[in-house]
Amino acid sequence: MDVDEFDDVYISGHTTEAFFGSKLGGNDIILIKLSGVDGSLIFGSRLGTNFNEEAKSIKYSNGMIFIGGITFNFSFPFC
Repeated sequence: MDVDEFDDVYISGHTTEAFFGSKLGGNDIILIKLSGVDGSLIFGSRLGTNFNEEAKSIKYSNGMIFIGGITFNFSFPFC
């Protein structure tokens, strides 16, 4: 979890459920941004392949979001 200069909260994790659309694989990475004012959902996103992906860390810096994690897909499209 990390917080930006507006106190908005960024949360990363992984799920086996169909958050923010259909399920892509075993585990998919999820990214959630919550309002620092009232905790409402600003956005949510999912990233995955037909294999397992897991988010292990998140960092907000200078308007960018960095997620560290693992995938079990050797041809992951962003490598």
